[in-house]
Amino acid sequence: MRALALGAALAAAVLPAATAERTARYAAPGCEVALEERATEPVLLLRPGCPLDLATSVRALAALLAELHPERRLDGVRALSLGRIEELPWLSERLSAAARTAPSWDVRTGRARQGTAERAVADLLQAGALARELVEVLATFGAEAEIASVEKVLVGGDAGDRVPRDAVVWLRLAPH
Repeated sequence: MRALALGAALAAAVLPAATAERTARYAAPGCEVALEERATEPVLLLRPGCPLDLATSVRALAALLAELHPERRLDGVRALSLGRIEELPWLSERLSAAARTAPSWDVRTGRARQGTAERAVADLLQAGALARELVEVLATFGAEAEIASVEKVLVGGDAGDRVPRDAVVWLRLAPH
């Protein structure tokens, strides 16, 4: 019985720290932006409370990273989720513009010409360096970033212009 009580006490002492999250908050015009860091996985999750323009996105990310990582190093952090890019309309607009002229995207059908929409969108984002300003912020924290994955691509537009407008985007981070 004593071993069971000791085990339970040890688990209670260890488990909260192992599952704790840290969250930084930034007051953007009209809403709050949060950046979550999970202790159970080496990832960051950007959580805008409203659509952010480019300048606000850059300022918010820099401030949030500085709050969570005042040493200005993201050592050990492997990924950043930008979330749904509809909350970053500047990125959504860049993606749509790139798809309109890309040979990999069929604007008539609203589909990738080969492979999946997710792969095509990831390639467009990476090749066009469409999130370059955010990548530059991450570089100031010692991290190289590249598009890691894209999920849940949503296509919009009229019959003659069907392009990707929203997706969940993840960046892979590596120390540099």
